[in-house]
Amino acid sequence: MLGAVLFGHEQMQVAINAINEFAQAAGTGVVEWIAPEANAELVGLVTEEVEVGIKAAYTIAEKLVRQEHLKNIRNAVVEKLSINYAEKDIRGIIEHLEYRIVRNAILNEGKRIDGRALGQESDLFPSERVYAKKHMVLPCLHGVKHKRW
Repeated sequence: MLGAVLFGHEQMQVAINAINEFAQAAGTGVVEWIAPEANAELVGLVTEEVEVGIKAAYTIAEKLVRQEHLKNIRNAVVEKLSINYAEKDIRGIIEHLEYRIVRNAILNEGKRIDGRALGQESDLFPSERVYAKKHMVLPCLHGVKHKRW
């Protein structure tokens, strides 16, 4: 077993060395990327305008109603602030804020958007385990075909 691992490691070194030689021949250097600085003033304005409304909207379990509330919140703040700021920047901040609010609700409070607890199965979309148990089938690895038990 150890011999097979060592053989695989040696063979990978050949490929790695070839890749490194090709990179040197191509003349590409290390590219340093620096994240653009966020406009702190705009982030503060957008957060102040939408945070409470977004938190309230994400307590609505019904998806279509929740999406409509979020759309209204987004459009209202874009309309208000797009006079002085770019709409793309405003929407980007809102998107990041929504992500943070949903993630914190899941991690800190154990709540999903639809109101279920983290371990609770959905009635509409049961897990494969529940499906397999109910229908007595075992899903194949690729997930397309099912085999009968």
